[in-house]
This record gives sequence, C-alpha cells and structure tokens, in this order.
Amino acid sequence: MYLARTARKLPRARRVFLSYSHDDSSTADEVVNELRKAGAKVWVDTEQLRPGETTTHAIDKAINDADTAVLLLSRMPSPHVLSELRLAQEKEVKIILVILENLDSRELPPDIQNLGYIDFRRDKKIGLQKLV
Repeated sequence: MYLARTARKLPRARRVFLSYSHDDSSTADEVVNELRKAGAKVWVDTEQLRPGETTTHAIDKAINDADTAVLLLSRMPSPHVLSELRLAQEKEVKIILVILENLDSRELPPDIQNLGYIDFRRDKKIGLQKLV
C-alpha cells in the first residue's frame, strides 16, 4: 500500500496526442521536439503507426491514453483532425487548439468555435513556449 501511494505522488510525463494535417508536418515536427524537450511523451502517427496496424484502433487507443490532445489547425482542417477532435471530446481528453493559419470560424465545428487557442500566426516561437 505504501508503495502504491508513493508511486501515485511521483510526477509523470504528460502524455500528448498530436493531431495535424500532413501538409503541416514541418510544424508538427517542431511541436513534437519542443514538447519532448519539456518531458512530454508525444504520440505522433509517423512514429507510432506500424504497417498493417488498424489506424482507427491505434488512434482510439492513443487518444484514450492521452492526458492532452494538441490539434494543429490550418486553413482547411483535415477530416482526420476533425474526427480526432471529436474522439478526444467524447473521451473528455483536454484539448489544446493551435491555430497555424487564418481560419474561417465556420470551418470549425460549432462546439469548439469558442474554445481558447494558441496562436502560431504572429510568432511561432512564442506560441511554442505557451504550448509547452
């Protein structure tokens, strides 16, 4: 019992699920690197998905295991990003939106249009610091 209580008090790395359009891969790589430098465990598809693995199952498990879902949103959010957003909402995972480009708010699902976000448009470096 003592060991179990002590283990629960130990700090653990934040588990982050990263969702992005593959058009934004270079920014996603920067985000992954900065979050990992800060000690987060980041799940990113290009590293964790294996050939022959069912992507739907792997993504569902990754979101379920995450503390936070970081979604990189560009001009035309990918259908995959939007479906991963809905999945994170269903599982009640904390969601952090990162705006990469000017977005028409009508392109976003109504339930997140008023959600706070981190803005990479003006200064990506400051945005990365806020995200970390």
